[in-house]
Amino acid sequence: LLMIPLLSGCLTRSVTVGDRFSGEFIVATATDSPNGVPRPDVPQSMSNHMSVADFTGNIADDGAVTAQKDDAAPNAPQKGPNKVGTRVTYTALTAGQFSQLGDIIAASFSGSNAAMTVSTTRSGDAVRLTGTADFTDLVEGRDVVFLSVGFGGDIGGTNGIQTSDTTAAWVIPAGKSSDLNADARY
Repeated sequence: LLMIPLLSGCLTRSVTVGDRFSGEFIVATATDSPNGVPRPDVPQSMSNHMSVADFTGNIADDGAVTAQKDDAAPNAPQKGPNKVGTRVTYTALTAGQFSQLGDIIAASFSGSNAAMTVSTTRSGDAVRLTGTADFTDLVEGRDVVFLSVGFGGDIGGTNGIQTSDTTAAWVIPAGKSSDLNADARY
């Protein structure tokens, strides 16, 4: 009987356990970059939730991603400079796993001092994403980072690009520091 009050605390439901996040990120650079192609190192604990593929294409400031098809003519006209890199699609990441994405993205650019953090918090039915990116060590016009995040409910506001009712995206500029935020309710 003395243990009942202690054990009842173990049965309290966590309000963040059910939060899962899906989306993608692309880390890319110009084809002639002296630092080579950015390659994320996906932790083994997250490998079942992530799909990694090479990326060749362009990312516009408005978040439009144009991937070059493998069978495209090599001299086909491209809109803007062509980028090469890695595209990672992630599914059903927990809030804890999601908070590791910033480190994975920043470490993709070898030889740089890039830094990034992203996290989510829940208060009732409101879920808030916050993040910072210090990409001052990356070269504007050469390096690019794209991040999209899908939430379990409608987004009420973001400083990124709202690509659907439940998805926000950011083209995070190189050569600068940036803040990321989005609010969703579910």
